[in-house]
Amino acid sequence: MAGPPPEYHLRPARKDESAALYAIHRAAMERYVAETWGAWDDAFQQRFWESHWPPERQAIEVDGELAGFLELEARPESTWVGNLELDPRFHGHGIGSAVPREVPRGAASRGLGVTLQVLKVNPARRLYERLGFCETGADDTHYQMAWEANQ
Repeated sequence: MAGPPPEYHLRPARKDESAALYAIHRAAMERYVAETWGAWDDAFQQRFWESHWPPERQAIEVDGELAGFLELEARPESTWVGNLELDPRFHGHGIGSAVPREVPRGAASRGLGVTLQVLKVNPARRLYERLGFCETGADDTHYQMAWEANQ
């Protein structure tokens, strides 16, 4: 990547974007879900997607184009990153680093850390480690990670 990442903008995701955001979700996660659970069950994934629309879901736009989404949840002890997914067309431009770099800054301004989990097969774990996240636990499928505000 040469130069700074393209500018991105976060805004509340709209329900009328659900199909486009689901397509991004599938493009970003199908490989990792299949590697973890053996297959991508599209009917299950669509039902889950449609029944779980967190009010915190934010659309990520780059040059007016829907590039992905971010889900943050303010918890008493931390800011939880529920999901950060980018359309693969936007990979390799620095957006996937720029967005999670801002999350700890916002949390630290409130004296909070940031927590998340990442599928064990997802290479995003290395990105989170570069950004100062540490592994705090694991289960069969995920690593739990945290960034502490006092870093």
